[in-house]
Amino acid sequence: MPFNLFVIKYGEGPGHLFNHHWALFVHTGSGQVDNRTAVGTFINVTGNLHAGYVYEAHRFWPMDSTEQRFRTFLLGTVTDGSMVSDVVATNYVHSDHEPKTPLERSLLRVSPPGPSLVSVQSRTNRKRVTISGCQHWLRAAVQCAVKDGYLTITDQTVLEQQ
Repeated sequence: MPFNLFVIKYGEGPGHLFNHHWALFVHTGSGQVDNRTAVGTFINVTGNLHAGYVYEAHRFWPMDSTEQRFRTFLLGTVTDGSMVSDVVATNYVHSDHEPKTPLERSLLRVSPPGPSLVSVQSRTNRKRVTISGCQHWLRAAVQCAVKDGYLTITDQTVLEQQ
């Protein structure tokens, strides 16, 4: 049975100065996404534009465990085989920085973004930089998982809108 894959967009609308954080949520457990009782795997890269980002996954993550405001958008489905984990199933949240499922390994074929902002006091070359954050990584990683056959996108507009 395939699992629904959602994009979680933090904040109530588009960010004004910097974009809001985005993450993926695979609904693998009980509960409903609509009323935030769903349990599943929360996948994202954390960090900032100055220091860079690192991969992070929270398995058995309950949506109601955060006080932050976020919106959920159904992106598509992932194959059940893509969620077979190296981690023993438990009833508590397991978090780490290493991929444990075929889907996670596919997503991580796209490296998390490194630093993309340079301090104004830096004496390095002042060349133009490409700003790459969590949204940039998520879009590229999702396309990689599609190519690998782990993910079917049903609503491409989710990745195009803030």
